Parts: sequence; structure tokens; C-alpha cells
Amino acid sequence: MNRSRAFTLIELLVSLAIVSILFSLALPSYESYQQRSRLTEGKAALLRLQTELERYAMSFQRYPQSLSELLSYDEDELESDHGYFNLYIDSGLSDCDEGACYALVAEPIIETRSDERLELYSDGRREGQWN
Repeated sequence: MNRSRAFTLIELLVSLAIVSILFSLALPSYESYQQRSRLTEGKAALLRLQTELERYAMSFQRYPQSLSELLSYDEDELESDHGYFNLYIDSGLSDCDEGACYALVAEPIIETRSDERLELYSDGRREGQWN
């Protein structure tokens, strides 16, 4: 008798179930990794801008009110390197004299990720997921 060397339907279903379970375990970990990488990009961009603002303040004895005041930017809003965040200086601080302080904001471009908003203040305060 010739016996066929193919997989049975039961074997295929069992292997499909195993792959499904592995995928369902790996997906949340992958999404968490993506979120951490986005937040890292936003933090790095804010810290880079903070350095530029401090250099500006050392030269002009005040902070700029917008990114366009800095010599390296043409617009008031800047997109992060990989396009996850819009970066800008929040000029709506009420407890500050003009040019005495700043608030840098990294606003997520995709609206459903509003929990990833990062803020960095001239007095060292940080709001958002900095930890």
C-alpha cells in the first residue's frame, strides 16, 4: 500500500492554534516597544530643542517666543525626525514675563495617541510619560 505523506486537517488546525497563541502573546509586547521608541524620539527632540533655547538665552538674555526666532528654524512648529510629534514652544504661559521662561511641547501627530504628549519647562518640570 502507498501511504500519502501529507498533513492531516487536525495537524494543520493544531499548528494554526499554536501560531495564533504565539502571535497573541507577541503583539502587546511589540506595541509596547513601538510606544517606547516613539516616546524616546519625542524626549530626544525636546532635549535637543532645550539645548538650542539655552544657547539662545545665553546670547540674547531671554528665551525666544517661537521656534522661528531661533536661527535654525523657519516655522513656529517643527516635526520630529520620524514624524511622530509636532514640536513647538507654548507661548501661553501666564505665570511668566515675556522671554523669561518657556514650555516646549511635543504633541503627537496621530490624535489617538494623545497620552504620549510631552512637555518640558524652563524650570525643569516635565509632564507626560518621561519616566
